[in-house]
Amino acid sequence: MTDKDKENLVKLIASGKNTYADIKINIPTIDPLDLEGMSKDIVANAGILIRSPASAFFGPGNYQFKDTDKFHLTENGKNLLYRVQRDEIAEQHFQATLLEAQAATKSANSAVFWAKAAIVVTMVLFVLEKVLHL
Repeated sequence: MTDKDKENLVKLIASGKNTYADIKINIPTIDPLDLEGMSKDIVANAGILIRSPASAFFGPGNYQFKDTDKFHLTENGKNLLYRVQRDEIAEQHFQATLLEAQAATKSANSAVFWAKAAIVVTMVLFVLEKVLHL
């Protein structure tokens, strides 16, 4: 399971869509073995999920998920969610700053254009004054 899949999973669970049925609908590519591994690793405090109702595992692939099984974030899952949300906020700030910089660049380019136009008009008026007063 990729980091992006894990991030999507913790965001989904945090949004309240935390049943196995919700996960299958919203992340159809998820492998039940990955989900099983993430939820059983709670014993080692390395997982990101806690499944309820909890049941004993008898080896990989021996548990069949029910659509009503619910998942909750462990401390590690909450930490991952925090990092994902922090990164999303940073990306939003970056995008807003980029838009402001683009608008400032457009305004600066416009100011340069009008300054050049003013110089040209001034030069034309200067030449006309010299020609008409000869």
